[in-house]
Amino acid sequence: MSESSKSNPNFFPALTGVRAIAAMLVFFHHLHLSFFSPFAKNIQKELHIGVTMFFVLSGLLITYRYYDKIEFSKEWFKKYFVNRFARIYPVYFLLVTMAIIAQHNFNIVFLIKNYSLTHALFNEDNRAISPSWSLTVEECFYLSAPFILYITKKFNIFLSLTISIILLGIAILISHGDTTFLHTPHFVFSYTFFGRFFEFYVGAFLALQLLSRKGKEVLAKGVSKTIVGFLGISLIVTIMAFINLSHAELDNATDSIIGIVLNNIFLPIPIALFYWGLVSEHSLVSKMLSGKLFDLLGKSSYVLYLLHKPCITLIGRTNVGHDLKFRYGNLYVMGMFLFVVLLSILIYKLYEEPLNLAIRKKFKSNKH
Repeated sequence: MSESSKSNPNFFPALTGVRAIAAMLVFFHHLHLSFFSPFAKNIQKELHIGVTMFFVLSGLLITYRYYDKIEFSKEWFKKYFVNRFARIYPVYFLLVTMAIIAQHNFNIVFLIKNYSLTHALFNEDNRAISPSWSLTVEECFYLSAPFILYITKKFNIFLSLTISIILLGIAILISHGDTTFLHTPHFVFSYTFFGRFFEFYVGAFLALQLLSRKGKEVLAKGVSKTIVGFLGISLIVTIMAFINLSHAELDNATDSIIGIVLNNIFLPIPIALFYWGLVSEHSLVSKMLSGKLFDLLGKSSYVLYLLHKPCITLIGRTNVGHDLKFRYGNLYVMGMFLFVVLLSILIYKLYEEPLNLAIRKKFKSNKH
């Protein structure tokens, strides 16, 4: 996503920047700043919403890029899967290999699950990198997206949505069995595509609205979608924080049924509305997220997302890290954040970007 909007009609600069925001939210979900307010602490517990932001964004971008171009041909599938592979696997391969070496876990089943990105279809003990469960969800979406788009284009989005609901029902039935595959119903809703598909569909639905206006894009002067979307996100996160306040035993609200419903069903709607505002309205937020700083942060956000938890864990376990965290508190958190951001940019510039381009060039896979 390095082309200008003029040369690439699929490019929304602000949506590259919003990736950075999503990754940062997940970082501060895992490494909390210290607040005196119990409510603020519970807000931080819900910053996992960055993952929902990623899922909605994936549904939006995949649908917008491929909906009008989908065809069931060998050449099309080659381009599609090379693009998807180049986007997620090289960085994941590097970081998961480093994590496996650091953990000294060379069990063959563990290795197969992690390198094939099927690990998060089983219980969480199979993850070499904790946040990488979402890549299994993304992988399932990438595999099913051509069929979802084809059914949507030939019939309508509600038929493909109905099929996904049926698959969810089958997954829930399997999860009731005595097996680590799909584990439990809560696991299905929290960590698998079967339970998270609606987030992608909301993004896809927004893409269809944008595609219907393609060629007629005129930035609106008002910021109603941006504001209403942001307020909607804030309201749902606030409700989830209150759920935590009233149920201290929960790690976060999604450990409860109502929390899952809020996160998986209701939250994607204002997120999509917020995205719609970012790409269709003049606003300070859109301008900021479209700038050079957030462009760089957005492009390196994938590395940040995968790298932050291993860094937090490994450094936090050392005597130096433990002492710094005890002595400096919030300064330690912010120092860790800046360290991971800078390391992510370095890996993006020296590894992810050149390798991504090399793979696309090798297979002559053009972005579309």
